[in-house]
Amino acid sequence: NIGPLKAEWYKTTKPVMCAYKLVRVKFDKWLIGSKVENGIHDHGFREIFLEVNRQCVCWMDQWICMSMDDIRKYEAECAKKQS
Repeated sequence: NIGPLKAEWYKTTKPVMCAYKLVRVKFDKWLIGSKVENGIHDHGFREIFLEVNRQCVCWMDQWICMSMDDIRKYEAECAKKQS
């Protein structure tokens, strides 16, 4: 059992993972294009990424001990279920 995280856990935990997400939105409509793009970036993606990160922490006990082979198998199972 890993969780829940204690206060200032990031100061004593090594390694700490950092994930970068590159997102591009292109909405080519004159006058409203940039407003729609900004709205999607500021509200749409932010909520999705926060929810995914919360779920990763909440499910940590289920995946923390997985090897890369285990992760790849799990990904394949999920992809199969979604198709």
